[in-house]
Formats: sequence, C-alpha cells, structure tokens
Amino acid sequence: MGSNPSAFQGKDLPVETVSWIDAAEFCKKLNAKKLLPAGCRWTLPTEAQWEYACRAGTTGDFAGTLEAMAWYASNAGSKPHPVGTKKANAWGLHDMHGNVREWCADGYGDYSQGAATDPTGKSSDSFRVLRGGSWCNADTLCRSAYRYKFRGRASKRERQQSCQPVVRELKTSRHRRPPGYRSHVRPLVRPPGWIYMFGRR
Repeated sequence: MGSNPSAFQGKDLPVETVSWIDAAEFCKKLNAKKLLPAGCRWTLPTEAQWEYACRAGTTGDFAGTLEAMAWYASNAGSKPHPVGTKKANAWGLHDMHGNVREWCADGYGDYSQGAATDPTGKSSDSFRVLRGGSWCNADTLCRSAYRYKFRGRASKRERQQSCQPVVRELKTSRHRRPPGYRSHVRPLVRPPGWIYMFGRR
C-alpha cells in the first residue's frame, strides 16, 4: 500500500501523519483489489457513521470511562500508543476516543435542523472534519460529539491524523434518527493490513 508516513514508528502503533487525500487514496486502492462482495466498497465514514460507531448505543459524552478507553493528554505522555491496548466500546471498536484523530468523508458544515435519514455533510468543502481526539488532546476534544474543523489543505499531513475505513453497501436499509442524534450504518468489516496502515484491530 506504500510507505509508512508516521512520525512515531513502532510495533502496532497507529499509522499517523495521514492527510485526507492519503486516506481517500487508501480506500481507492482497497477497492481496486476487489476483495468485497458485489455492491460493497471501502470508504471513509461520514461524520454520522463515525459517531454512531463511536457511541455504540450510548448517549453520554463518551462511550464509557475515558481513562479506560482512551490515550489522551492526561495519560499518553505526549505520544501515541499501540492500538487496542485500551478498553473497546460495546461494539468491540478500540481507540474511537483518543490516540489519533480520524478523517471523515464529508466536509465541515452546519447540521440540518430536525430529524434526518442517513445524514451526510458537504461533499466538497475547503474544511474537512476529524473525529475522536488524539494523544495530545484534552478530554473535551475526545468527546463522541466533538467535531475538529481542519483548516489546512486536504493534502496536508499532521502527526495526530489517521483514519478508519468502513465497508458500505451501495444499497442499504435506511435508519431514522431523532432530532439532535446522528446515527448511521455501523461499520461491518475492517480491511487487510488494518493495524499497519491505520492503527485499528
């Protein structure tokens, strides 16, 4: 898939210093391998997908106790840590809070008012969105609902950036959500080379 751009190199460390374009290109390369059933493709999650997966059915600031689930400013020692070493959420997903921020597919924009079905943000925008917080962020920036507005170019790399591709069916059943709660399709499977490329198990 290419070289490892990480500023922090080591066994099972998340791959970081990944731009939005890097992440999108990785999904494109996975799709070119044709490893999935017909009608499915690798993609970056939308903000709604990401938050739905992060919350795993919870409604509070975090999907559990932050200290048990996340590497962040208070406990990370100013560096990322091997993936999967903190407690997973209820759906078995590690590091949704802290360790590295994760890119979303859609651009940054205001949320629509009221209920929505499978909401997506702007398809193209000068600002992109990162979620989850990182090893150098305070607890408030690691909340399930926190949106990091990235003001740099889509090709810009920073040490806290990574991504978590998901598999999406091109024709899915659609889910309703109440006002103020963004839910979407739960991630189904993880790509080969997951730990090396983007630091997830």
